[in-house]
Amino acid sequence: MKGGIRIKLQLLSLLPASLTLLVLLVHFGWQQYSSLGDALRERGNAIARQLAPACEYGVFSGNRKILQGLAEAAGREKDVARVFVFDRNGDVLAYAPISQSMPDRLSDISAPHVYKASIHGSALDVDSDDIYGMATHSRSERKLIGTVLVRMDTSRTDGEQRYVLLQTLVISIIGLIAIGLLAQRMAGDLSVPIMRLTESVARIESGELGHRIQGDFDGELGVLERAINQMAKSMQRSREKERESADDALHLERIRAQAALDAISDGVITTDSHGRVVYMNPAARAVLDCDPDGYEGVSLYDLFHLKAPNGQGGDVYPLEACLQRGMKVESNGSHLLVNQNGDKRLVRDTASPLFDRNGNVSGAVVVFQDISELKKLAEAALIS
Repeated sequence: MKGGIRIKLQLLSLLPASLTLLVLLVHFGWQQYSSLGDALRERGNAIARQLAPACEYGVFSGNRKILQGLAEAAGREKDVARVFVFDRNGDVLAYAPISQSMPDRLSDISAPHVYKASIHGSALDVDSDDIYGMATHSRSERKLIGTVLVRMDTSRTDGEQRYVLLQTLVISIIGLIAIGLLAQRMAGDLSVPIMRLTESVARIESGELGHRIQGDFDGELGVLERAINQMAKSMQRSREKERESADDALHLERIRAQAALDAISDGVITTDSHGRVVYMNPAARAVLDCDPDGYEGVSLYDLFHLKAPNGQGGDVYPLEACLQRGMKVESNGSHLLVNQNGDKRLVRDTASPLFDRNGNVSGAVVVFQDISELKKLAEAALIS
């Protein structure tokens, strides 16, 4: 449950921000990457367009020394790899650097990133295009006398483009980590109160009605907190009233039972599961000659001594079978009861087990009746 809420909140806050960040970084990265390539193309075209009118006189006059100087000067420009000057028939008139091999004709050059400009009879009319691009038509029909060709070196641009891609990747990773940490923090700030509310509701549901949420939350969570606490308080009051009503009813029943036991002439003794006295009615106390406040917790075996009617033999304990076997024990005849002062009474006794809600023996009730006077009256009647 905890993990589910936290993960959902993290995804809810992480996914939109991550997608937005990635889209922006890819967009700006691609723009920067493309701008480097565009800058290289613009530079190549600019060099070719500037070189073409400068070569007009050399081509027209056939002065290759001038053309070679112009080609070498252009070759020293940044990112320029090769420079060629061709006549109108495509034959090479000059090239730079001279240390590299020279193509025989213009048609032999097929390398990428090559830019050219046409040399016309007027330096004011320049026609420039990329070998692999769209041709740009001149504004006038000047006579074509040659072509300038510039091939650019892409190594520096490629390195810068790789750096842009790496930079974009690193920024993306750092951004995702930052967003992830922020999403985790936000998810924690939201999930912790929710989990605390959930745990509190579970505790209240399990019966801990005295439990209160101590979150001091704001906004909607604060309203929910106060509502749950008020609900628990109301349920606690209802339970206390029910308990008070039940206690009152139980107390009334106890008073009634106490009055009934106090009124009967039979002796009644209740014990716990170990045979210790819990209650003794006045009739029983009178027969056993016990102090009203000194019998509780005393073993019944120390107070209730039963012998055979003739007084012979050891004590008889009907309570043992009752507690150990959970059976009602009732004497068929009578027993001789010897109280604390040694007085003897003839009694008829019964022991019944008490059970708890699980069916286990929790104690016993011993009921006995003093039949000494009845015995004497019966014997007198027989004699007469």
